[in-house]
Amino acid sequence: MTEGQISRGNPGDRCNDRSQAECVPMEWIQANFEAIQDAVWRDVIVVEAAGNGNEGLDNAVYRGLFNRNVRDSGAFLIAATRRNIDIIRSGFSNHGTRIDFNAWGNSVAAAGLYGRTLFNGGFNRRYGDGFSGTSSASPIVAGAVALLQSHAVNRMDRRLNVAQVRETLAKTGVQGPQNAGVGVRPALRQALEAIR
Repeated sequence: MTEGQISRGNPGDRCNDRSQAECVPMEWIQANFEAIQDAVWRDVIVVEAAGNGNEGLDNAVYRGLFNRNVRDSGAFLIAATRRNIDIIRSGFSNHGTRIDFNAWGNSVAAAGLYGRTLFNGGFNRRYGDGFSGTSSASPIVAGAVALLQSHAVNRMDRRLNVAQVRETLAKTGVQGPQNAGVGVRPALRQALEAIR
C-alpha cells in the first residue's frame, strides 16, 4: 500500500501547507510510478491513496498521466468519500476517471490519537475516531483486498491475481452518483460471494 501523497511540483505549490492543495498520488513522480508498476507486474496488489488535493486528475495540467490509455501503473487508486450510505466525494479528495475505488474519508476509528479519544490504555494502546482523508480510505480498501485474497487462499485453495481482485471488487462494488470520479465502494460480502 502506498500511503502518502506528493506535490505536483508547480511554482507556488501548497501541498505541504495545511490546505493540502495540489497534493497528488505518489505515482505522479515517474520513479514512483515505475516502482509501483514493477510490483504489479510481479502480481503484487498495490493500493494507492489518491491524495487530498481536491484535484481533478483528468485536468490537462496532468498531461494525461492519470489516464490509463497513456500510462497505467496497475495500482488501485483510492478516493475518500463521506462516511454515509450515499457515496459522495469528500471535498478534499482527488477525483477522476483513473480512480478505482473509494471508502470512508472522515471520522474513521483507528489506532492512535485521532479526533475524540475512544480508548486510552497507555502508549501503543489507544485509538480515536478522527482518522481522515485518503489516508483512512485506502487502508479500508486494502483490508477488503486482504480479506478477499485470504478467502480465496484459505477456502478455495487459490490465489487471485491483480486483475481478478480489481474486477471482482469493481463489479460487486457500490456505485455512487454518475461522474463522481471516485470509483466504486467495495462491497465485501458481494465480492466474497462472487468468487465462490
